[in-house]
Amino acid sequence: NFVSIVNQTQTSTSAAKAIEFEVNRGSYGVTVTQDSNGKYTQFVIPATGVYEFSLTIQVLDSGGGGSGQAVEIWKRVNGNDTAQTGRYLSITNSAAAAILATTYINSYTAGDIVQWMWSTNNTNVEFIANEKLDNWPISPSTKCVVTQLAYQGVQGASGATGTQGINGASGADGSQGA
Repeated sequence: NFVSIVNQTQTSTSAAKAIEFEVNRGSYGVTVTQDSNGKYTQFVIPATGVYEFSLTIQVLDSGGGGSGQAVEIWKRVNGNDTAQTGRYLSITNSAAAAILATTYINSYTAGDIVQWMWSTNNTNVEFIANEKLDNWPISPSTKCVVTQLAYQGVQGASGATGTQGINGASGADGSQGA
């Protein structure tokens, strides 16, 4: 369970940016490490298997530009964008946050690096975290829950072959022919 408790913004509409998850709220095996920019964006797969990634992102057009703004997220594995993983959200009201939620289930190899990328057509679109108020806790801008669904563990050596059993008794002789 990884989250970001900071707002995430884009400075360009022509470049993708990795989604940040700087807080680990409890995980087993999977870790998030820093990318070349020092941001916690890289999920490291600990063992070969099938994993589920469930993402929830709070999106807001903070510029008041009205409808027509959009954001897209997609998966990148080992530095390569993954086809058919994009999710698109059109923002129809600049006064309200929208939730982008999606789940991905895929096979991964131990050591794979998984990142979630995003881009927007307007730099006023951002992922927002809500501050803690008197009657509710802080809500993160991004959240990713990673669950290992299947694991093919290391196979042990085969056991030794057992000793041969005792031979059975001989059958009775058949009758004599004429």
